[in-house]
Amino acid sequence: MLSTNDEAPDFELPLLSSLELSRFGSGPTKLNVDHLSRWSLRRDLLGRGPALITFVKENCSTCRFALPFLDRMYRNYPDSKVMLAVVDQDPPEVALSLVQSLSLKIPVLLDLEPYEAGERYDVAFVPTLFYIAQKGAVEKIIEGFAREELREINRQIARVNGLSSPVPFFNDAEGVPFYRPG
Repeated sequence: MLSTNDEAPDFELPLLSSLELSRFGSGPTKLNVDHLSRWSLRRDLLGRGPALITFVKENCSTCRFALPFLDRMYRNYPDSKVMLAVVDQDPPEVALSLVQSLSLKIPVLLDLEPYEAGERYDVAFVPTLFYIAQKGAVEKIIEGFAREELREINRQIARVNGLSSPVPFFNDAEGVPFYRPG
């Protein structure tokens, strides 16, 4: 089981970028992942600072609940030194549909069968979030949606970016629960 302070395993996964998404309108489509660019944890995600990676699946209601908040966090820090990314464990067409239905801008990587990245990270539940230091150590693991732990990560992202206070990514009027299991 991967734990805090462990070295985060490297991976290289296809990226669903806005360029690829713009080529496929809405509706069913067959997505050829061989034509997608690939991102690695070490080269692309940890290249300019820490990373927050979140493993998800489309059929997980907690993932669908959490993704808009993670996307807001990503949009709130456009030039962030902390890289946020989603690792989707669905077939490419399902992942594409999820991204489009939620209008996500956060980078989405595809962990396709046999789910090598998920295996390396010992992901048992989705969503599972890993906050990884720039040198590669896992600093925090969150299973499910944990409001206060996400607020703490948001504060950490603000600190890394030299901000005195974080940019809110949800407000109390939204009725965000304290915890929602995956």
